[in-house]
Amino acid sequence: MRRTFQGSEFYFFIKNNTMGLSDNERHSKVIWSVHNLTKLSEGLVGEGYWHGKNPYLAIKELLQQMWSILLSNSRNNSFWLLGSDESVESDNNSLWSTALYHNIKYCFNPNTENDAIEKLKEKKRNSSEDYLYNYVGEQFKIVELLNGDNRIVQEIKPWIENIQYATNRYSDETSKGYASLNELVSKIQGYMFSIWEAEKGFSKAWLIREIAILLAGPTSLVKIEKADALQQWVNKHCIHHNIKSNLKNLEIHKLKEILSSLTKNHTLKNRCRIMISIVGSDVYKYKKQYEPFRELAKSIGINVVIKVVKKVKQESEYVQEREYYRQDLLAVNK
Repeated sequence: MRRTFQGSEFYFFIKNNTMGLSDNERHSKVIWSVHNLTKLSEGLVGEGYWHGKNPYLAIKELLQQMWSILLSNSRNNSFWLLGSDESVESDNNSLWSTALYHNIKYCFNPNTENDAIEKLKEKKRNSSEDYLYNYVGEQFKIVELLNGDNRIVQEIKPWIENIQYATNRYSDETSKGYASLNELVSKIQGYMFSIWEAEKGFSKAWLIREIAILLAGPTSLVKIEKADALQQWVNKHCIHHNIKSNLKNLEIHKLKEILSSLTKNHTLKNRCRIMISIVGSDVYKYKKQYEPFRELAKSIGINVVIKVVKKVKQESEYVQEREYYRQDLLAVNK
């Protein structure tokens, strides 16, 4: 006979069995999040001029209060949280046990180490010549396209979300015990919103990522035979570096135009045209890069005409000067 649950009994079953986080897991997530957020706060310097309080410095100040609020919480007294002895256990979430268990966990479960080794081997196998390397997924993360305080703010984001998930996974006594910490987190998110709205670097980073996905994706491991000719060319010659650096030099209005074009017309032909406009000045310096692309373009009706006015010797290969291509890149016959 199938077991059935009603009301609070069903909630208790879900919490403690199939889908839930234990209280120890929730506490551990909070501890590590506070630890990492405190370290990140040290890098914030308060860039830019702001009317009123500088939001970067406001976030820094709030982040540096996290340990004191966590440890002074009446429901999480410091005697319990710090640990009353020197024991280290997997299910003990005192600061002492959590910190040490992180470094010596393989002693408790040797299979965990074997699993980690197998995951590394699997990753290596998936990065073989049979697969496209996940350049777009790794190199075009929002955080990888930001600098300074903005980069740190984006690095803060997942740890803040981790705290929210752990403390609010259930509406219970544990959740109530983190009320003060959640209030602090809400204030931090308010300042983060102010930064995201005012700093155009975040919008620009998002536009660049979306362009890269549509232009050269994918964002996950894909077998080479399932990728189109343009994706294979980008992968083989590491063109993602050129895409990234050149897109970062464009203004937001130009990035919007490119994204709009790719969204409306995602054909291989249009993507090749846009690729030429973005990376042509870099790619056409090297014969081994531009010849395969030239053949690809020709096969879909794009005739790329190169006018070389000057050559220089570089690494045993003649390449066209970059300055020339910045002025008179190439001609595309429509």
